Amino acid sequence: MIYPVRHVLAWSVGTMSDVSLFELGLIAGGGALGAASRYLIGAALARLTTWPGWAGVLLANLLGCLMIGIAVGSGGAGPWTHAFLMTGLCGALTTMSALALDLTVLLWIAAWRQFAWCLGLTLAIGIPLVRLGQAIGETLWGGVA
Repeated sequence: MIYPVRHVLAWSVGTMSDVSLFELGLIAGGGALGAASRYLIGAALARLTTWPGWAGVLLANLLGCLMIGIAVGSGGAGPWTHAFLMTGLCGALTTMSALALDLTVLLWIAAWRQFAWCLGLTLAIGIPLVRLGQAIGETLWGGVA
């Protein structure tokens, strides 16, 4: 079942008085893990494959799509769901700015086919991965609360 955006957004709305040091620690820990993972994914692909440079950002973003779907489907399985996984890990792992930069460079150098592949794969695979992750989260944690 797909849930309205307002339901998902309600998890992230609140005042600073609602935020605990524990949640901030979860966000920081998730962010550190996500940023390090994004770097390692890009470095590994650059060293081990002949894939284009944007493939690392693509892979990190697609992995983040699956993970954020799992978090949404979990129904708020605990504070780690939103703070650690969605805001921290996925926020640092996925990167709109790096995607936009890669697409801009591909435009600058007139690499039209690579531009189309990069953007197309991001959207065509990323959106279904969010839904797949949501279904996994619902199965593992009993659905959105």
